[in-house]
Amino acid sequence: MADCNEVFEFIDSQKENMINTLKEFVSIPSIKSEPAADMPYGENVLNALNFISSKANEFGLKTENFENKIKIARYGDGEDKLGILCHTDVVGVNADNWKSPPFEPEIRDNMLYGRGSLDNKGPTVAALFALYALKECGVKLKNKTALFFGSDEESGMHDFKDYLKKYKLPQFAFAPDACFPVGISETGGIRLCWKTQFSSNKILSVHSGSMPSIVPESAVAVIKTGTIENMEAVLNGIPDIKHLIEKSKETIKITAFGKSTHTAHPQCGINALTALLKLLSVIDEKSIFSDLATIFPHGAFYGEGCGIEQGKIVASLTKLDYENGQLAFTADCRVTVGENAVKLAGIIQKKISLPVNESSIDEPHYVSPDSYLVKTLEGVYTECTGRTDAPYPLDAMTYAHLKNDAVIFGGVKYGDNSCNAHSDDECYNLDTLVLAAKMFAKAMIELCK
Repeated sequence: MADCNEVFEFIDSQKENMINTLKEFVSIPSIKSEPAADMPYGENVLNALNFISSKANEFGLKTENFENKIKIARYGDGEDKLGILCHTDVVGVNADNWKSPPFEPEIRDNMLYGRGSLDNKGPTVAALFALYALKECGVKLKNKTALFFGSDEESGMHDFKDYLKKYKLPQFAFAPDACFPVGISETGGIRLCWKTQFSSNKILSVHSGSMPSIVPESAVAVIKTGTIENMEAVLNGIPDIKHLIEKSKETIKITAFGKSTHTAHPQCGINALTALLKLLSVIDEKSIFSDLATIFPHGAFYGEGCGIEQGKIVASLTKLDYENGQLAFTADCRVTVGENAVKLAGIIQKKISLPVNESSIDEPHYVSPDSYLVKTLEGVYTECTGRTDAPYPLDAMTYAHLKNDAVIFGGVKYGDNSCNAHSDDECYNLDTLVLAAKMFAKAMIELCK
């Protein structure tokens, strides 16, 4: 049986192949779109799923297909013992804000830039090459490692929720979807969507937001000419927001520009939608826009407008569409470990006082730092890096949330400031790509021996 040194040497020899694979993978704009025949999350998402599974087949790994939602690559004997939960879908992007096209990967200063390079295509490629290395080096595993390639992580994890109705995950599982060493807790999630009929005599349309988990970087409203005299003064009084005003004879189009970020840390971005609502609340003081501006005040992040005590959630209004009397909007909140997500969702729903059209509520996730899985992965991390960083809490949600004792392991090094998932100029360190593959390979050996 090959030792880890031989496996690590093989991974080193594959660095260029890993980079080229990642570049090709990132070039697929796998943003969720409308479903079509045999394409549950749209054509581009399926293309990405097929790409990574075809690579696994090319490496001589057996793969399985679950409803074109999840594909699985396995190596080893016996039963599935370890599941590595990767995802191939990515969040939306505004290409105008990038230094290079987000789906034309570019390497600068040893960083590969492109949407999805970090979240989660880089770690996915690392996991695949780790499994490939074990196979090529003749490592015998008494139990199987299964790589799960999901395709709906960013939009509700419906892929795995459907899978888990029929099948179970392996005994051990981790998601390579944050940082090394080990993430032992995740915030809970509240996603609430409303649809209602509403009419304003002054506001003709409002559109903002691309995905529920992203703080919107732009918001557009069209209002009737003459409805507000001090519009410029109101907009200029909103901190950090740029705006564009386009006037015609009958209408005024207002575009607010902010800064996108993950809803796990909205304080790192600038919400263009809540900024625009501040203006709309002045234009139509008795409208639902005014109510929403009060419930989700611009520059507030912790549910203050809902009457929730600070420290329990972070709350963001992330999507809103209004036109022809039809209004739809979405709130995305993250719940602190130790809090009750159902209870907090009830407070928000009561504050909005409209029937919820669609909801998703997940309680916070916690795994003991003394568990066998955590201790094993900590040992792998220390052996490969020489570091002894403690397990950490994650202020977001990953596929690990789907199994009570699953954790996060990878994909960037602890303290790496390049961790910029969901942001402009997303990138992945190419040295970390190789290091991650080595740590994943070592984890497979230790947990499946």
